[in-house]
Amino acid sequence: MKFCVIVPVYNEEKELPALIVELKKSGTLAFFVDDGSNDESQRLIEESGFPFAKHQKNQGKGSALKTGMDWAFSQDFDAVITLDGDGQHPINQISEFVKLAQNKDFVIGNRINRVGKMPIHRRLSNRLVSWLVSLRVGKHIPDAQCGMRLIKRKVWENIAINNNGYFSEIELVIKVVLQKYSVGIIDIPAIYNGCNSSIRPVREIVVFLFGYLRSFAW
Repeated sequence: MKFCVIVPVYNEEKELPALIVELKKSGTLAFFVDDGSNDESQRLIEESGFPFAKHQKNQGKGSALKTGMDWAFSQDFDAVITLDGDGQHPINQISEFVKLAQNKDFVIGNRINRVGKMPIHRRLSNRLVSWLVSLRVGKHIPDAQCGMRLIKRKVWENIAINNNGYFSEIELVIKVVLQKYSVGIIDIPAIYNGCNSSIRPVREIVVFLFGYLRSFAW
């Protein structure tokens, strides 16, 4: 299976160097999408030698992922693996996602069994969101917010993602299950390295609740 890694980036200058080194060591082709960063992220991406796209203004994680997906599938890749730009996903487990995708359409990471130093408020919010998503789709999804996932071409080409922000990842999970695509789950560690999250908790809660309620009309 021909695949590449998509990395959405927004102000990740502190974490990008280590991530780029790890990706090069793994021999994995990665495509970076700088979503309007105002730090040194774009320079680091350019110097890495990896292909990339740049949004002139911040459009949201969902928009960055769409840009990356569109590029990947225009290059005839069979699947895409998404990783966050803050280095919180284990590159050494990429091969596990690819292996499981031999008989699954969509593979998502699960940090719940290996939470490590994940802040308590993140643990609680992840469990609540995942419980609500599982309730919505009638299938247990232990970590619906995990950004490390493998998406096959046929899934992406047949599912329309409307949200451009963080809810786009929840939207994708819900639609994948509702449309009866097969789902695989792989335990991964929660890697927290002290970097600041760009997520704004109160705003994202409101966006999630609004999107979640709207999902019943899909």
